[in-house]
Amino acid sequence: AEQSRAETIEDPSDFNSHLVAALGIHWAHAVTIRLVLEFRSGQRVIKIAKSSISPSMGFYFNITSSGISLLDDEGVEMMGQKQTQSAAKV
Repeated sequence: AEQSRAETIEDPSDFNSHLVAALGIHWAHAVTIRLVLEFRSGQRVIKIAKSSISPSMGFYFNITSSGISLLDDEGVEMMGQKQTQSAAKV
C-alpha cells in the first residue's frame, strides 16, 4: 500500500542541525557592501556603511505597502561622528 505524503514527511523541528555557508566560512565574511538601517529623530535612514565603490552615504526612506521608498534620489554624505556611530552599531 502506498503511504500518504503526510506520513512520509518528517517534522523539521526534530532535526538537530545548523546552517553552514555554501562557500565556506571565509566567503560568508567577505561582505562587499554593508547597509545600516536606522530610525533617528522620527526619520528612517539607510546608510552605506561599507563599500569599495561608494562613499559613506545616507538615504532617507519610508516603508510603504509596496516596500521601501526613497524620499530623495540624492543621498547625504555621512562623515565624522555620524559615520563612526554607524560603524559602532554594526
